Amino acid sequence: MKKMLIIIWLAFLAVAPLSFLSKGHTYALDDATKNAACQAIPGGGDCSATGNGSKIQDNINSVINIFSWLVGVASVFMIILGGFKFVTSGGDSGKIASARNNIIYAVVGIVVVAVAQIIVHFVLGKTNG
Repeated sequence: MKKMLIIIWLAFLAVAPLSFLSKGHTYALDDATKNAACQAIPGGGDCSATGNGSKIQDNINSVINIFSWLVGVASVFMIILGGFKFVTSGGDSGKIASARNNIIYAVVGIVVVAVAQIIVHFVLGKTNG
């Protein structure tokens, strides 16, 4: 089980930096510099974005969404594992307690991620305007 959590964590660490890769956005202090920079980008670049704020918020949203997705998948896996342990416990109180703890911690993880999503989107909404 520890190996699975390590694999999930390493997958997250491998995917998270990809959200910060530039997609051809160009930011400049004035329109003339911005237009000159856009023309220099092969393929034209995306000159419709203005300011760094939207890109930073997009990056934060991407990271939070990826993290939430991974935690959600891990939580569902842990609930299934806890249910399997509960069914196969054979009446052993130690195994039943362990299975119950797996399920409770997985549900708490889902709740924490949901609350974190709400808080992050609220803060980003307030900083956007």
